[in-house]
Amino acid sequence: MKYYTFSTLGKDGLKWYPKSTKGGFQGNLISDWTNNKNEAIIWADSKDFYCLMNEYIDTEIEIVEKDSCYKKLITITNVNNQNKFICFKIDGLKDGIMVGLYPNGDGLVIDYKGDQTGVPFNADSNLIEELNNPNL
Repeated sequence: MKYYTFSTLGKDGLKWYPKSTKGGFQGNLISDWTNNKNEAIIWADSKDFYCLMNEYIDTEIEIVEKDSCYKKLITITNVNNQNKFICFKIDGLKDGIMVGLYPNGDGLVIDYKGDQTGVPFNADSNLIEELNNPNL
């Protein structure tokens, strides 16, 4: 699958790409840049960054193949059919996450670092707000 990024021609004559990092944006401008296309922020559609790209000079839309820039971010570590749960790790998080079905199957239970939250599939915005309230 093809994704898109853009490059800008630097004073050094190299192509520079917006770097995919936490805090890569400051306001509406890119704060981190790389000359490695595989480290660039990517978008599914070039229209998604067209206005941003026009904030810079000598820009060019670039195609990035998905296989060349992605690594696996989620690793399944355990599955239990009887109790209906899966455990997985996410790249960048030290601890794993467990997600399982309620015993009656009408919601999910999520566990991270021993903190468990149950969420019924029919939860409305009030219940979601209540579940996210740290004072309860």
